[in-house]
Amino acid sequence: MILRGRRRPLPLSPYLEKHSFDPDALQAMTRAFDKACQQLQLKDRTDRLCELVARKIIEVAATGERDPDRLCAKVLSDLTGQTA
Repeated sequence: MILRGRRRPLPLSPYLEKHSFDPDALQAMTRAFDKACQQLQLKDRTDRLCELVARKIIEVAATGERDPDRLCAKVLSDLTGQTA
């Protein structure tokens, strides 16, 4: 993702810590994160709930899931207690 000649940091970057994902996985995770935050109406990316969403996305992606829609659905299900 390029923005005026600069790379935008991935919203998940601060939470990746010990994890390593390929570029396709990171793209899917970013799409899932953005979708989940939109559905939860989270606009402030410094909100602690955004951190929780990011950590859950990483947790689910670490199991091998790469579909952004399924990542988002699983995270929302985990956070809200509703089935996906």
